[in-house]
Amino acid sequence: MSRIPTAPRRWPAPLPLAPLGTHAGASVRAVLGRSPAPQGSPGSPGSLALAGLPIWLAWPISLAWLGLPISLAWPILLVVACAPSAAPAPAGALTAPAPPAATGEETRPAPPQGEPPRQEVAAQLAPPAPPAPPAAPAGPPPRDDDFVDVSALIQDAVMELRYATPGNFTKRTLYPVARCLLRRAVAQRLARVAAQLREHGHRLLLWDCYRPASIQLALWELVPDPRYVARPSFAPDGTPTGGSRHSRGAAVDLALAQTDGTPAPTPTDHDDFSAAAQPRRAHRAAHGGAEARLLAATMISEGFVPIASEWWHFDAPDSSRYGFSDAPLTACAPPDDCPPPAAP
Repeated sequence: MSRIPTAPRRWPAPLPLAPLGTHAGASVRAVLGRSPAPQGSPGSPGSLALAGLPIWLAWPISLAWLGLPISLAWPILLVVACAPSAAPAPAGALTAPAPPAATGEETRPAPPQGEPPRQEVAAQLAPPAPPAPPAAPAGPPPRDDDFVDVSALIQDAVMELRYATPGNFTKRTLYPVARCLLRRAVAQRLARVAAQLREHGHRLLLWDCYRPASIQLALWELVPDPRYVARPSFAPDGTPTGGSRHSRGAAVDLALAQTDGTPAPTPTDHDDFSAAAQPRRAHRAAHGGAEARLLAATMISEGFVPIASEWWHFDAPDSSRYGFSDAPLTACAPPDDCPPPAAP
């Protein structure tokens, strides 16, 4: 009996294994460290599936064919099947926004558009500040002919005003207060003298300064000698028109004091009406002559003018510009130049 010739069986082309995807194959290669059998080869999963084996059995057999023990093939298959896919999300897919990165600072929502910040609102609701008080009206500017208290400009001056005590040649208290007043420009000139004398270890010792015209009249009545006392004159209304430069506030009687305030040696006492009080004799005196010369030289260096009869008396160089005055000794420019008067 002859056999009927049959055509040889042809295996169909292997189909790609879709269920596991590309990432599974890549994972298998990463685990095994070798390339899997090519599709269509005798050990490939596709060839085994076409041979009639189910796909769940074809993959373990294929791994075993690659040389992996069958006991490890199934666990690797499960790991590969459960591995997450690294494929990018399809276009158009919705993704959740990433949370903001932590900066360590609290973020506050911005105010809605058109709404002012809270600081501006608080400033608008705050009550208005009270108006500033009006500035005090400025007084008149100081003048050179103002009467000022010398102790306000020369604070270390020693006040020994003789006519404020009975310790003078009249033996009477003629001044109600022990205050040395001078015109402002004259007092400033005297302050420069005091500054020079400090460098020599001396202070000023003041005996007499401004003398009201009415007190000058009292002195004239006691000593009517024009060599020592100037005779005052008055207008019919009582205004003084002549007399001593003391009544102008432009003359001063003074001596020197030590740094501790004690009087320095003097050629004569104040109001000595003898020839010994004349500067040409007093400056040559053995006692106090050097101090009298130092006083005269310093006063002259600042423009003061001595007189021929009294070594202690000096006039301001511009004394004639100041009028005679009978203002009380309590009158002076307010208030810094007018400290309380010293007691007699």
